[in-house]
Amino acid sequence: MLLADLPIHAFEPANLQGVVELSAQPLVQRNTLQLPLQSRNATRRRIERVPERRQRLLALRGELVVGLASVQPNPRSRQRHVGDIGLMVHDAHHRQGIGSALLAALLELADQWLGLARLQLTVYADNAAALALYQKFGFEIEGTLRWHALRDGAYVDSCSMARLRPSPVGGPDAPDATPRRIGCVAAAGVRWRRTVRTSCRQATGARPMTRPCALILRRINRLRHADATPGQLESAGGAVSSL
Repeated sequence: MLLADLPIHAFEPANLQGVVELSAQPLVQRNTLQLPLQSRNATRRRIERVPERRQRLLALRGELVVGLASVQPNPRSRQRHVGDIGLMVHDAHHRQGIGSALLAALLELADQWLGLARLQLTVYADNAAALALYQKFGFEIEGTLRWHALRDGAYVDSCSMARLRPSPVGGPDAPDATPRRIGCVAAAGVRWRRTVRTSCRQATGARPMTRPCALILRRINRLRHADATPGQLESAGGAVSSL
């Protein structure tokens, strides 16, 4: 939801110093991978070195840059549908809808103009406000990156999050309109089905499959479709050793 009093603009060279000051905010540095106590010149040079195709949007209150959102399309040929996003909000302007306004504008740009089907990010696992914001806009936690970064002398975890673009309204029902998602659990299920088939035949010498083996395969299928963990799948597949 874009706020009426919060215009969203593209980054311009005239905004450079404002972005430098935004990057120097203590909470911005704490909640990103930036180092504290960096010189303004070093920060300015880093901001000026923009990778090709990166899009940056700013939220302004008067001349003050109160927020920045960016998306970096992946340059690899087979991942051009993927974009990495980042978001910063000024320490003194939290809980004012700035993050929501920036993220809404960024998603519209990514969906409707850049053609990005997958947007991904990492966020510290203890940043509850950021997690809630991203989940509100359809991002899902895909995994935990343990000891992802050093912060204040301690290693902290991050959540890996992603959002798959909804099918275009009124668009063709093409095979790629709804991306096929095969996760680690599904892959584990396929692997254990093959293991069970091989082990059963080695243990019983039977073709076709014996009834106990068939029951184990059914159990693996049920677990796989119920979002079971790889450990549960392994336990189910290991039951063949008792035959």
